[in-house]
Amino acid sequence: MKRTVLLIVMILTVVSAFSESKEDKIRRMMDITGSGDVGMMVFESLMQQYEAAFPDIPQDYWDEVATLFTADDLINLIVPIYDRHFTSDEIDQLIEFYESEIGTKLVERTPIITQESMIAGQQYGEQIGRQIMNKLASDGYIDI
Repeated sequence: MKRTVLLIVMILTVVSAFSESKEDKIRRMMDITGSGDVGMMVFESLMQQYEAAFPDIPQDYWDEVATLFTADDLINLIVPIYDRHFTSDEIDQLIEFYESEIGTKLVERTPIITQESMIAGQQYGEQIGRQIMNKLASDGYIDI
């Protein structure tokens, strides 16, 4: 009986693996990795920058603008990119990785790593900007 059940489970697993389209696999991988959530986090950070740059614009306007963009929109843009760069078998391997212990840890930590990286990148950009301005001034091209 146990062999029969095991055989049925194995057959169903193989059949479902072959019946899942490459696009479905990509979407599943993106769901596992939280790609849409990370993309929305980046979008929300961008929206905060716009709100800070234009403080006289009412919050309800920004709330309306935010509804124009969704995680699904982003995923729909990204699926064809993965499709061009990975085979169906490679997507299967990526899914296997992201479902592993280290893959799960990567997925869990990616949002905070992304957030910290954005802050570090912004700070680095500001530092470079100051250095360029100082060099332009010291070389006599601008007055600051």
